This record gives sequence, C-alpha cells and structure tokens, in this order.
Amino acid sequence: MEARKTHQRHMAGYAVGMLLHPSKGIRDDIVRAGGKPKDHMKENVRQLRSAEKTYKQKKAEEGMPSPPPFKLKEFSNVLPRISTRRPQTKSDSIFPNTPDSSRPCTASTDSSKGSKKNFININYTRVRSASNSKPTTPAPAPSNDPKHKLGQVPKYLVIRKHQWAQQEEQRIMALEQDKIPKGMMLLKDIDRLRTLHGLKSRRDELLDDLTRFPVIIELASTKARKSKIESDLVEIDQGIQIFSRAKVFVPKDAFEQTVLGQR
Repeated sequence: MEARKTHQRHMAGYAVGMLLHPSKGIRDDIVRAGGKPKDHMKENVRQLRSAEKTYKQKKAEEGMPSPPPFKLKEFSNVLPRISTRRPQTKSDSIFPNTPDSSRPCTASTDSSKGSKKNFININYTRVRSASNSKPTTPAPAPSNDPKHKLGQVPKYLVIRKHQWAQQEEQRIMALEQDKIPKGMMLLKDIDRLRTLHGLKSRRDELLDDLTRFPVIIELASTKARKSKIESDLVEIDQGIQIFSRAKVFVPKDAFEQTVLGQR
C-alpha cells in the first residue's frame, strides 16, 4: 500500500497533487500520511473525569475521622504526664526569692526582711547623676566671617568661571584658525558689513543709471555704456552674495594692501 502511494506520488507529481487537492490543515496531512489524528476532545474528557475522581477521593478522606494515636495496651488507661502537672499558683514564681549561695550575705536590714528592690528607680538615679556630673561643653559660637556673605558666589569661583570662559573662547578661535585656508584670512564682521553696505549702495546707483537709458538706443557709445553698467551689476550681485555669508575669507596680501591704500 505504501509502495503504491509512493509510485502514485512520483507519477502524478507531489506539487500537482497539492494544487489539485490542497491540504485542509495538519489533521488532513496526518490522514494523508497514513496516520490517525489524536482525538483531543476525548482526551480532555478523560482528564476531567480523572481530576473529578481525585477530588472526590480527597474530600472523602478529609471527611473521615482521624485515627486515634497509637498507644500500648498496658498504658491505655494511663493519662499523659502533661495533663497531670500541678497548677501554678500566684505565690510561685519563676525566680524564687531565695538568696544566692554563691553571693556573700550582706548586713542590710532590707534583705533580711525579704523586701524587694526597685531596680528601675535605682538605674534611673544612677544615669541621672552620671549625666549631671559630666562637664557640659559650650556650643561653638557662630563665626562672623566677613569674607563670604550668604547668597553670593565666592570670589574664587567667579574668577575660575571667567578663566574657563577665556579658555573656551581661545579653543574655539584655535579651531576656527585651523579651518582657514592657507594664505587667507577671516574678514571681521564689521569690515564685511561695511563692504556689503557699499556694494548695495553701488548697485542702487547703477540701477538708477540703467533706468535713464532710452528704450531704443542707436549710438554705439550709449550701447557700450549700457553694457558696461549691466556687467558691473552682475559682478556686484556676485559680491553681495559672497559678503552676505556669515564667514568670508579674503586673501591676506590683498586685504593688507587695501588697508594701506585707504590710509
């Protein structure tokens, strides 16, 4: 039978068979493989009945009276010793008021009469007398130090904080210097803004000149002048874009020559 199934699987093709007769689940696969799927409902019923039987047996055992304790026949009528113990009266105590033989007898009249001492009062009196006999140390007086006032930061911390700020500023400047290309220098903000303002003023002047030209230009000199103004406007717009940046690098030699020329 198994050989015939294997032959049919090889002849028809396992994939084709799965396409024609798809599996309905794991139980269907077990049946196709020749096995028998487990009946879980029957198994659950069996476990429930077994648990119910165990519970009933336990309840029956709890309802049964406990067997009497084992005792020999010779001692069946003998009561236990714990039940025949003599009851203790108020006069009896755990520590009888008998003098200790190991301690020497004193000539005190109170001990001979059998009176009891109040050790609580005796201990309290000793502790109180010992505390009174100790010299009292004076409390340290508050120091009136005028060097520091409450609510104010100490001077050394202010100085140290200022030093840290200077060191951080120097470190940032050193990092910025490392980013500057060789032969260039970082233009200061005041110089950059001054140059930017000059470029914008020059652009406004050229735009004003450009609007004064006629629509139709016939003279060659006028055309050349208009072309020159337009090329200057292009260069000025490029300069405005450059000097509008937060950082502007300029050649060091050219900047020094410009400064000397202005002087």
